[in-house]
Amino acid sequence: MRTDGSPSRSRSKEKITKALIMLMESEDYSEIPIKEICYAAGVSRRTFYNNFENKDDILLSYIRESIEKAMDENLNEESPVMDGMVKAAAAVLGGDREVFRLIVRQGLSRLLDEVIVNGVKSFTQKYSKQTDKTLLEYNTAILSGGVAQCLLLWFTSGEKLSIEELQDILRNALAESILAIFGAPSAQ
Repeated sequence: MRTDGSPSRSRSKEKITKALIMLMESEDYSEIPIKEICYAAGVSRRTFYNNFENKDDILLSYIRESIEKAMDENLNEESPVMDGMVKAAAAVLGGDREVFRLIVRQGLSRLLDEVIVNGVKSFTQKYSKQTDKTLLEYNTAILSGGVAQCLLLWFTSGEKLSIEELQDILRNALAESILAIFGAPSAQ
């Protein structure tokens, strides 16, 4: 799979992603063949495989891009880490809630979990002030697993809490991990 950012490649990826999401609304994910996705997207199989390795890759790419966008918009070196992370989580949930519901409903929570865990790990590696790599690794595991499981629980339990209530839970539950990883107050 190539990853150049040409406009036609971006359009193809977007068409393929939209086609899969549309098909998932009425069909079981495991029963959707690549051929059907290509037909719905109006692209060839070659175009599909130039952009994605398989169906999971489509959704992983979509989730990853949603999370990266939210993190870019909400996290920076000047903002408090905890507030930025919680705002990024809320932005992802607010902006892509229907697609994420669909992913969970289709039994694909593992994809959300994978991207959330990797996103938090990437973030901690970028911003952490922790010098002990072993301690950082364990604290990051706690943080990433906690965020992922909390968000997945929210979706699988029918979103019984508001996004604001979920933000408060994340902020309170993760304060110690944030402090251990980033060595600064969790919120200002």
